[in-house]
Amino acid sequence: NCETVYTCAWVDTKDRPLVIELPPNVLGFINDFWGRYVVDLGRAGPDSGQGGRYLLLPPGHAGAPPEGYFVVRSSTFGNFVFFRGFALGGDLQEAVEHSIAHFRIYALAQVENPPEMSFVNISGRYWNTIPATDASYFDQIAQVVAEEPLDAVDPETRGLLGAIGIRKDRPFAPDTRMKE
Repeated sequence: NCETVYTCAWVDTKDRPLVIELPPNVLGFINDFWGRYVVDLGRAGPDSGQGGRYLLLPPGHAGAPPEGYFVVRSSTFGNFVFFRGFALGGDLQEAVEHSIAHFRIYALAQVENPPEMSFVNISGRYWNTIPATDASYFDQIAQVVAEEPLDAVDPETRGLLGAIGIRKDRPFAPDTRMKE
């Protein structure tokens, strides 16, 4: 889609809650590591398109969050932040500059002195978003199971994964027959 400005980020809350400063006039979402919905952002989100500060809490976070944030709780540490900016009057550059000027992600502990944000323009670059279609797909799933909280996956899915050797409590080591 060459008429829309997309902004995305992979974030990890394993060591800390994260502040996400969202620009106004965008539309997006946050999904967890498994691709499940966490929250809408922008026009469909709690900021109603006005922008604002979201606080993404890691699983099991204890204590009351500070005031002044749209508080978001995810069942996984890894999360995908995605939104689209709107080109006003057909000017894509303005939408890009708007996101660069207002979008920030940083640890809650850095709220008094947030680090500078780094942006990478992936327009025109190869970016594979399709999961592997060979046995390495299951290696990737095993890594997610190992890194994320056990209860981030429902018991039925854990049982299915366990039946092929993907378990949190042991390394995934499929034999040749299973790889084939």
